[in-house]
Amino acid sequence: MRGLQNQGALERFQATGERVFVFENEVFKLGVENRITITPLMGTGGYTFRSGPLSTYLGAGAGVYQFRETSAFAESADNVKTNSAAYRGVLGVQWPVSRRLAAGIEVLYTAVPNALSGGVAEAFGEKDLGGVQVRGRLLFGN
Repeated sequence: MRGLQNQGALERFQATGERVFVFENEVFKLGVENRITITPLMGTGGYTFRSGPLSTYLGAGAGVYQFRETSAFAESADNVKTNSAAYRGVLGVQWPVSRRLAAGIEVLYTAVPNALSGGVAEAFGEKDLGGVQVRGRLLFGN
């Protein structure tokens, strides 16, 4: 396979932890359950180059990250609900395993600038919700 490609992805990450208070760079646990949910919706376009049995691809994309933070005893103003623009770059390689199956690996870098503010994020200078991912892929079909 060679040429233009596009990809869409709807993902979800959820974790439960504990609310904290930061004072002079010291973290104090408050004993209150805290749940964070991140739901990225991304679109990516790119180009695939073929060299022998390997296909290498690179691409770029954009989308939105929905960030939710809730606690059982929080006032509604304490819960966080934001949507932030996100930008992504991807580089990958794939190879045939059989006539209808290919395997691959890709590295993605996602930037979600200024998605985090206030509280613990501000205390530690964190603003970007993005980062680096490494993914394995299995492709079925032609």
